[in-house]
Amino acid sequence: MVARCSDTIAFRPLGEAQVKGRATALELYEVVGEKAQSGWLPDCPEPQEARQI
Repeated sequence: MVARCSDTIAFRPLGEAQVKGRATALELYEVVGEKAQSGWLPDCPEPQEARQI
């Protein structure tokens, strides 16, 4: 996701984390904010509303 949206959205790397069920660690990123007001890139998914559980 970071590679597809990094032109529009600013990310901050948080490091790696081991996830149960995966052999390799995942890189974690924090969304900092939008870089431009021009909108989303065509291949970048639209933001979704947070679901409450």
